[in-house]
Amino acid sequence: MKKYPNVTELFRQKAQRRKRLARLSFEEKIAVVNKWRKLTRSIRKSQSAAKSPVTR
Repeated sequence: MKKYPNVTELFRQKAQRRKRLARLSFEEKIAVVNKWRKLTRSIRKSQSAAKSPVTR
C-alpha cells in the first residue's frame, strides 16, 4: 500500500491565508495585485534578457 504524506497542515495554512486575505480592505487588495504585477513584470524581463542572444 502506498503511503502519502500528511498534508493536513498545508490545508490549514491555506485556509488561514484565505481568511486573512478576505479581511483586507479593497485598497490593500489592490496593493497586493500591483505588487504581484511588478514582480511578474521583472521576472518576464529577466527571462527575456536571458533568452536573447548577445550581439557584438
